[in-house]
Amino acid sequence: MIQAVLFDLFETLVTESTASVRRASALARDLGLNNHAYRSHWRARRSDIVLGRCSFRDVLARIIGTLGGRLDDALLERLRAERVEQKAAVLRDVEPDVLAALGALRTAGVKLAVVTNSFAEDVAGWDSSPLRPFFDVTLVSCALGRAFFAAGAGAAFAAFASSACAMRLSR
Repeated sequence: MIQAVLFDLFETLVTESTASVRRASALARDLGLNNHAYRSHWRARRSDIVLGRCSFRDVLARIIGTLGGRLDDALLERLRAERVEQKAAVLRDVEPDVLAALGALRTAGVKLAVVTNSFAEDVAGWDSSPLRPFFDVTLVSCALGRAFFAAGAGAAFAAFASSACAMRLSR
C-alpha cells in the first residue's frame, strides 16, 4: 500500500506553459543592462535565490551593481511584486483533474508532500492555492538551503516521513 507521495510543484502540479510569466533571465532591458552580460550574471547567481541565500530583488540589485547599472529601488520592487503575482496566478490556476487526483489520494489516506526548488517569491502565493489543503508538508529549497540539494530525493522523502526540516502547513 502506498503511504506517501511526493510531488514537484511547477510543471508537475501546475504549469506556466499557458501563463504569462516573465522569465527572470529576460529582465536585462527593464534593468537597462546588456542582455548577454545580464544573462551570464543571472545564471551564476540564480542558485543564491533557490538556496535561500538572497532574495530575487537582492540578486537583481547585485547584478546591477556589478554591471554598473543604475539602481532603481522602485523598479526592483515592481519586478519583485510582478513575479510574486504572476507565480501566485499560476498556483491558483490548477487543472480540475489534478485536484481530483489529489482528493482521491487523500481519501485513500495517502500522505502528500510538495518538494520544490523555488524562489521565496515563487511560492509566496501558496496559501491561496487550491492545492494547499491537500498537502501535509511542503519542502521548499529556499527555506531549506543547500541541504535540500545535497540530500537528494531519498533524503527529502526521509525528511517528509519523519517531518524533520519541513515547513508544516497549518490546516
